[in-house]
Amino acid sequence: MKFSFWIYVFSTTILFGCGGGGGNPGVCSGSGLYCADAAGTSSVGTIGSGTTATPLFSKSGNGDAVFDLPARVTRIRIQGNLNANSSNFIVKIAGQLVVNEIIEISSNVRTFDGTYLLVGGGTVEITGSSGVSWTFTEVTAEKESVPTNPYSKSGTGDNVFDLPSRVTRIRIQGNLNGNSSNFIVKIAGQLVVNEILKTSTDVRTFDGTYSLVGGGTVEIIGSSGISWTFSEVK
Repeated sequence: MKFSFWIYVFSTTILFGCGGGGGNPGVCSGSGLYCADAAGTSSVGTIGSGTTATPLFSKSGNGDAVFDLPARVTRIRIQGNLNANSSNFIVKIAGQLVVNEIIEISSNVRTFDGTYLLVGGGTVEITGSSGVSWTFTEVTAEKESVPTNPYSKSGTGDNVFDLPSRVTRIRIQGNLNGNSSNFIVKIAGQLVVNEILKTSTDVRTFDGTYSLVGGGTVEIIGSSGISWTFSEVK
């Protein structure tokens, strides 16, 4: 009996190069689809040691603008910095109002930083924001790790993150950082917290514990004036 062995080795190396924006947009080499999606990107993510991943979308600018997020983008971090004494910062994505803030020196609120969940891509419209410089950065989902302690995560303002699937009870705490702020939390698409914290009524904190089916994506929205903590309850 004779055996034949055929070994096929395919080695493909693709080098993409995309220049900057402004008056000199540079040159992009690669497929037309890649170049269309990569327009405006400036950072490159990596997967594992020595492996180059698809570039993470990133775009910066000043004032009012319109641009498109690639369809692959499902989480976006939006940062704004005040360039004047006061300015609105209004952002719509795919026709939906995502950010509607006033940034002003008088209240010492000079920056904005929030992360949001998207269906996938969409047209960004920044309006009424001539006094703000901004950056939009694609965010990747967190990988679930093997637990060594009860899950806990803290942060400030709007955010998106994933609860491990093992978490079936979660304690949510919120603390007011200004005079007044909404505190709105969705988990796995369901509204869990919808409160207004304000100094005028001395309601400055929130504390609640909730039952979950198991894990889920957390969305904190409209809550730029809140510092928060999520803690697993056994």
